[in-house]
Amino acid sequence: MPLISVPDFLAICDKEASQYKHLSELVAIYTSLGGPTYFSIITATDDPDIELPMIQQAAYSDTIQPMYNIVRGGFSNQLAIISSFDAHFGVVHFLGGVDNYCKVNDIRESDYFNQIFCITKGNWMYAENVFCEDDSLFGTINILAGPVIQFIDGVNYGYPTPYRRATGGNFAATQLRIVVATFGGAQCDLNITGIDKNANLQTTMVTIPPTAIPGDVIPIGTIASRYLDVGSVAFASGNTGTVGDSFAIRNIKERVIS
Repeated sequence: MPLISVPDFLAICDKEASQYKHLSELVAIYTSLGGPTYFSIITATDDPDIELPMIQQAAYSDTIQPMYNIVRGGFSNQLAIISSFDAHFGVVHFLGGVDNYCKVNDIRESDYFNQIFCITKGNWMYAENVFCEDDSLFGTINILAGPVIQFIDGVNYGYPTPYRRATGGNFAATQLRIVVATFGGAQCDLNITGIDKNANLQTTMVTIPPTAIPGDVIPIGTIASRYLDVGSVAFASGNTGTVGDSFAIRNIKERVIS
């Protein structure tokens, strides 16, 4: 019997991710209904006879606990689908489960799938197999008088140590994009240097053309130009833009989970 195809595998995982995404949005709305949080209502009483017996449950009710309980208790079939991957892999004698399937096929799953995977299996996926669903700011670039570059560092997706789990901000390396904030109309060539998925330094040149306007997005390199972190930005040529130019460096999501 053949191993599940990548398109079928991704279709199943992305459907799980989509269901989790929309459910979490509904839970966020649910927990916000009725005005202030339980915690703020209870602490505002300044009455220990109210606070002491109620505060822990209030905190649980205002945070992630409802999501875990709802998924774990009410969506057993969806959780079973994730577990059934292991049954399939066993039949076709494929070792390493979902994580190894992703690694062998060079694919990555949504963090939404990662979250429901953790609820199912009790541990997070490996970070190298999970793409971040946040709009991550890796840094900002300002062209100052000189001209010189002011680079303000932002997030990073963690150092690629073995068995790094996709939790606490750890994710797979990602392709990046330049987002134009302000621009004076002179071409600007930049070298973006940072850490790739193998912990090696890599530098990718990107050009902001003279036709760019605020809001434009320019990809940095190709899908193969993946970064975990950006450490510095330098001019790549004599095209140094205009004093007052400013740009943001942000991630490009692997796929859009609808």
